[in-house]
Formats: sequence, structure tokens, C-alpha cells
Amino acid sequence: MKTRTSLLVTGVWLFLTACAEPTDYAEDEQEEVESLDAQGRQESPILQHQAPGVVQGNRRHQRVAPGCSLTLDAFPAAIGKGSFGDVAFDAQCRILIADAPHNRLLRFSAKTSELSVVAEDFPEASSVVAVAYVPSVDATFVATSVGEGRGQLFRLDAQGAIKPIVKLDGGHVIRALAVAPATWEPFGGQLIMVQDGAVYAVHPGDDNVTEIAQVSEKLTDLSFSQAGELFVADYAGGAVQLVHPYGEFKPVAEGLRGVDGIVADATGAFIYASEADAQIVSRLETATGSRASVTFLGLEAGPGTTGLLMDRSGAVIVSAIKDEARVMSVILPPH
Repeated sequence: MKTRTSLLVTGVWLFLTACAEPTDYAEDEQEEVESLDAQGRQESPILQHQAPGVVQGNRRHQRVAPGCSLTLDAFPAAIGKGSFGDVAFDAQCRILIADAPHNRLLRFSAKTSELSVVAEDFPEASSVVAVAYVPSVDATFVATSVGEGRGQLFRLDAQGAIKPIVKLDGGHVIRALAVAPATWEPFGGQLIMVQDGAVYAVHPGDDNVTEIAQVSEKLTDLSFSQAGELFVADYAGGAVQLVHPYGEFKPVAEGLRGVDGIVADATGAFIYASEADAQIVSRLETATGSRASVTFLGLEAGPGTTGLLMDRSGAVIVSAIKDEARVMSVILPPH
């Protein structure tokens, strides 16, 4: 593990003061968010969100895992032509979508089936390629690129203001972002990104980007389980790798065909992996690396990440290209 300040071309972390206090979304953007009862049971099938550390009922002093429960009637949903890229939940459990060809960030509400533009025309960029929402600062982080190089990282606050955070050397691309859980020390709460073939941590309080592990020639996605394990999609190696915060890594599944998107279940026992070359999504058992099930979705291989999200029930939302259009589909959890 080493600090890589040489990756940065310009100043970073322009937002120390702005990040100090979270800001509220405008009232007209609020989704209805139902609470959980004292036992954590879902009271409503409508959208739900719960940030780490939130106390619900009598569950005081327990770490409550984040998660959203979606109404699934909205899927499948067509959301434009030729769109591809990372996906993430926002504070109201709407789905944020990196719309690479149009250099913009989209938002899809499963409650209303409404698709809207959150931000566009990111400066010095041609493509929005990755997105992550950070509850602790109520901000969205967006990675962009110019072609296959010159990656940048931006902070987008609740009012829509775009602030540059990190600019990388030419030839480097950030492909996916995620927020490390508090237990993933020493990088708990930091923004974790896969850039080229390595995993990096970005700290919101200084000007350093820290290399955690050089894993492969090309990584395309990453996902934390609620148990605090980090998995990365190793496109070049045809594998899913388990990465530890001190730099160790090992494959938990191999022999994959164009793995370009992953999402881990709550325990980390299973991972859903998009295999774009085979046009399938595989449910992989991490203990053995075997395929527990396969779903054929007719996905098309492309230069961007196939976005995968899992809601609280275990349903997997897949955002990928199909017949030259971006379609969001759902894979129901096994019974």
C-alpha cells in the first residue's frame, strides 16, 4: 500500500468547508421514504433508505446496514439509446445512472417511473462513467473521462453545484466508485475507486490518493457487501477478486467472460456478475466460485460498466445495453 500523489495533476479536495454539514434536497425533489419498525421489518413496499448508524426503534447502538426496497413493477424500463455506465442509489433510493455518451448524470424513480437529468456538461469531460452517493456529506461523486483517458472526479451537492475534486494524468480512467463501510479500516468512510487495474482510496480531508492494490490490467467495477468485504470485477483476468484494505487480494470466482459489473449480497456469500461477452448475469458462490444460477438478458458488450444494484429484498437491478437501447431489468431473488 502506498500513497500516490503523483496521480494528481491539479489541486484536490476543494470542498472541505462545504462538506462539513449535510444539506437537504429541495422539497419538490423528495420521494416518500417509509420507516422500518423496531424489528427492522418493511412497513411499505415503497422506496426506503437507511444510512449507516441510523437508529430505528429499539435497535439503539447497532450498526444498521443501508438498503433500499423498490417497487419492481417499474421494470423493465427503457431509459435511452446507447447509454452505459455505473449506477448507484441516492438518498431517496432513486437510481443514479452514469450516461456516458451524453456526458450527464441521470436519475430514475421506480416509484414514479420518471427519468430526469441531475447534471450535465461536466467540464473538460466527454463521458460520465461512474457515480456514488455519500450519505455522510449528502453529496454525489461523479467520475468522468475524455475518451479513454484523463479521468476526473467531481462532487455534486444537493443543490446541483459541480465542484472538481481530482484530475488524473492522461491515460487514466476511473471506472467505478463506492463508499467504504466504517469497518473497512483504515479506509472506512472513504471513497473507493477502481482506476485502470488498481484500487484506490480518496480521503475527504487531504490531497492524497492512496493506492490499495494493483490487481490487474483492467478493473471495471467494485461492490462492498454489508459484511464489509470489497469485491472487484477483474475484466482482464476474467475473475472477481476479494480485496483487503492492506493490499492483499485473491480470486473468489474465475473463468468469467467479460465481467464488467458486479454486486455482492448482504453477507458476501453470493455475487451477481455481468458477463458481457456471454450476455448473461451469473450468481456466483464466493466460497467455491461456482455458478449457482445464470440469467440470460441478451446484454451487449460495450466500453462501459454494466450497472448492477441490489435492493433490500435481494432483487438485482441490471442497467445495460440491449438492442442498442439502455434497459433496466430486474432479477428476482432466489426462494
